[in-house]
Amino acid sequence: MKHGKIKIISNAIKKNFSLDTRSLALFRVSVALILIVDFLCTRLPYFTLFYTDKGLLPLKNLFGSGSFWASTSSLNFISSSCTYQFALFVLAILCFFMLLIGHKTRWAVFGSWILLVSFHSRNFLIINSGDTLLCLMLFWALYLPLNRHFSIDSTVQGEQKATTAFSVNSFAFIFQLLLVYYFTYLLKTDLIWKNGQGVYYALMLHDFRTVWGDILLQYPNVMKILSHTTYYFIESLIPFLFVLFGFWWRFRVLIILLMCGFHFSLALFLHLGLFSWICMAGWLALLPSGFWEWVRVFLPGRKKPLTVYYDGDCSFCKKSTALIKTFFILPHVECVAAQSNAQAISEMKKRNSWLVFNSDIGWQGRWQAGVTLISYSPVFFYLKPLLSLKIISIAGDWFYGKVAKNRVTLGHLLPAFNVKKPTGSRWLSILLSVFFSVCFIYVLMWNVRSTNFKYYSKYMPREWNGVGAFFHLHQYWNMFAPKPLSHTGWIILSATEEGTDQKIDLWKKGRPVTKEKPHRYDETFPVFRFRKMMENLIGKHKQHSKSYLIYLCDKWNKKTDRHVRQIQLIRMRYQIPPPDKKIPEAHETVVQTHDCI
Repeated sequence: MKHGKIKIISNAIKKNFSLDTRSLALFRVSVALILIVDFLCTRLPYFTLFYTDKGLLPLKNLFGSGSFWASTSSLNFISSSCTYQFALFVLAILCFFMLLIGHKTRWAVFGSWILLVSFHSRNFLIINSGDTLLCLMLFWALYLPLNRHFSIDSTVQGEQKATTAFSVNSFAFIFQLLLVYYFTYLLKTDLIWKNGQGVYYALMLHDFRTVWGDILLQYPNVMKILSHTTYYFIESLIPFLFVLFGFWWRFRVLIILLMCGFHFSLALFLHLGLFSWICMAGWLALLPSGFWEWVRVFLPGRKKPLTVYYDGDCSFCKKSTALIKTFFILPHVECVAAQSNAQAISEMKKRNSWLVFNSDIGWQGRWQAGVTLISYSPVFFYLKPLLSLKIISIAGDWFYGKVAKNRVTLGHLLPAFNVKKPTGSRWLSILLSVFFSVCFIYVLMWNVRSTNFKYYSKYMPREWNGVGAFFHLHQYWNMFAPKPLSHTGWIILSATEEGTDQKIDLWKKGRPVTKEKPHRYDETFPVFRFRKMMENLIGKHKQHSKSYLIYLCDKWNKKTDRHVRQIQLIRMRYQIPPPDKKIPEAHETVVQTHDCI
């Protein structure tokens, strides 16, 4: 009887901390898209400012600052050359793309992780808690099977069977996500959260607040409910509910939907960078097998089986149809060589084309065959009306003809199929499991220490920080903790024109300086990384603001004839009043001054 209870508990724990390989594939694609969009849209346009010695943080300033980040590991520290930094940037984009399509996935995950943490160390002034969580999620995913579905790897190896992964890494991956919420809850010690005013004070930080946040600010009772829900339910209770009942797949899906909705609402009301999106990607990785079995019933075309016929003598044809089946997510579509069916080979020779067939649509080839396959895809089915337009069909048939003429050459570009999956060493697997186990214990100790550093540092001394710095395991989940900031304001870049002594605002394209509060201050920042950068430059890292002013002076004086001789970074600040109280007058503080000439 006792043995039976132990087995039931053991099975529940295993089910609770297992990850479905389809969910891991969804996580891989989500994270890859986040990385690609982030690097191309929020980093690349400001590459000189963020990552070169001409910008915000020259390497000599980073190493001379005594900062924690100067002791972290980073490939970007090898050389300060702009060419070298840009080469690493291009390499990072390549790794992210490989991660997206699932090609050499394990190496792509490792490359993505090491390059991501390297760029974070190169400029820590522009990263926030979302970036930290993204690094940690990739670290725990290093030894998880992210490539079993929706990937070139799974197509090449002919392996797309759904399984679950239960290991040290799956356990650590899930717990890492839960730790974010629980330790945020523990660090929120101020009465503001207990009396339901946390959301109000967070929304009053108008560099965070969105247009939708402006609307929510008009409903104090709703804000109070949201504060209590966030503090007492989302952050304190959800982690325990997941640990206790996560083995029940319907309840697990309910929690995941709730948490994704929570983070979507955060993104709707507040500018939080990547945080909301990477949290949603993390929760999607936890979708259970039962969810996917339920979803399979609703796949388009499940009741009308479809067969794809390709030329069995053509290597490119076989590879391309297999890849289409994988990336259009068509597990119910059968791909066979036309030579195995007399009618199929006859139709193929007549049409000089690959074919799709079922009893309802008959035989279809060329571009129309591809459109039919898309209509069966649960992801891309909505594209069928567009791709069926006459002009697109004509262009599609022309494109198909070009591909068909060059299929021998194209076949050499695609990877070899039916490659045996590398088995790996048993001892290496054990060694990696031990390594990740130690890392997880270290992370747990780091989080516990963050709640009371003075007390817990005797168990985990500061000297141990080197491990966290090297592997980038450091973390501190103090989002709006112990309470949201009690003051807010705005920043002015006041420059004095050479010859006229007129004060102009460089952030407003040279318009005269005004110290009035902007109507929408959040629109001052072109991307969220600028907001984090300015938060650091007027806060605990104000020693780096000089480099930013030097960069601005040089950039402005090179691109316009209206040269400036001096620039000041001015902070306008006021105390956030309690609800229903009038906003006080802002006080001016000059944070930094630089003479451009």
